[in-house]
Amino acid sequence: MNALLDGFLSRLDATVSVRHTWNETLAFQKSLGFDLMMYGYTCGDPTEAETEVATLSNFPADYQIRYRQERYYRQDPVVHHCVVSLSPLLVGRDAVGFSPDQTLLMTPVQHRIVDEAAACGMRTGIAIPLRSPGRHPIAGMSLSNAMTLGEFKRFIAEWGSVAQLAVLYAHTRMQTQLQPREEEWREIDLTVRERDCLLWASRGLTSKATAIRLRLSPKTVDFHLANAMNKLSAATRIQAVARAVTFGLVTP
Repeated sequence: MNALLDGFLSRLDATVSVRHTWNETLAFQKSLGFDLMMYGYTCGDPTEAETEVATLSNFPADYQIRYRQERYYRQDPVVHHCVVSLSPLLVGRDAVGFSPDQTLLMTPVQHRIVDEAAACGMRTGIAIPLRSPGRHPIAGMSLSNAMTLGEFKRFIAEWGSVAQLAVLYAHTRMQTQLQPREEEWREIDLTVRERDCLLWASRGLTSKATAIRLRLSPKTVDFHLANAMNKLSAATRIQAVARAVTFGLVTP
């Protein structure tokens, strides 16, 4: 695993509250090159009138107040993407401008949200959808800065996988801290093979490369990872890895 992530995981292990975890996450992502971050989680569809979204952000205070008062999360394109998809997406004013069709589909309020965020320094960014069992099943985090789209794409190509893993670790840690009595992770019984496959996945190996190391077929590796995902209530393989590492079930 990336040495930077090793240090970040050690610091997460020592966090005692959601705010503590959030501050460690801010510091880590800033060290990579992301200036602005927002994390949101909810118990239902945030576009519905009765649904509230809890947010953590390092955007300027006046923007955060306006975001809450105007309930921007009901129309925010970043939030909408995190609700309907599990795939990371380039966001921000420059990224939207790069996609004319997306620009035409945006409402006036959505244009205002994007422009106001850009005025705060969110020129380009990436939205990372998140899922978890328990009280807040829908969540997402945006990481952004003032790079041009071209610069940001090169930046993400180098650091995107590290940033995404850190987001998943932080999300899992914060959701556990929000609902410590709801999840009994010690009861998760991963087999030796499931742990082995998760271990090598945490180190960036593909199913084929893991199969060679464990002397298994790629299909068998995929089978063990699918079982582990089910036991960990993970929607994706990378999320399963994050949860297994965060809860001490696998040590990279």
